[in-house]
Amino acid sequence: MWKPTTFHLRLSDKIRRLLGEYNLLRGVPSEGIVESKIVANKLIELNNVLEQYDLSIKINKHFKEDYSQLYQYLEKSLEYEEKERICGPNRNSYFKTDIDATAMCLKEDYYSGLGSNMHAAYNAQLCVIYGLISSYIVIQS
Repeated sequence: MWKPTTFHLRLSDKIRRLLGEYNLLRGVPSEGIVESKIVANKLIELNNVLEQYDLSIKINKHFKEDYSQLYQYLEKSLEYEEKERICGPNRNSYFKTDIDATAMCLKEDYYSGLGSNMHAAYNAQLCVIYGLISSYIVIQS
């Protein structure tokens, strides 16, 4: 799984566009990623706007569709934030089945073809002195 930063930025642009239709951009950063906490607060504000005004059925339906869309954006934003939290600032990827492992190109063998297939792996280093393991390290890079 690669870092979803690019997708999160695109999602943030969609959120800004939707909130701009209802003049709810106050407190929303004009660039970069919009955090899910901000989206949740704007969702509450949009709900209050929906409840305050007695609008025609057509406009009310439009409001409800936008409310539903913003809710979906909130769910996706939470998903992206969780993936970015798992990946952390020092990694570019992780495996869904083993989040501590890193995608590595292992040696060439019959099953992996030319070694171009990425596998979940760890880098294990051992220090041996006179046939005894004196220290070891298992890292993700």
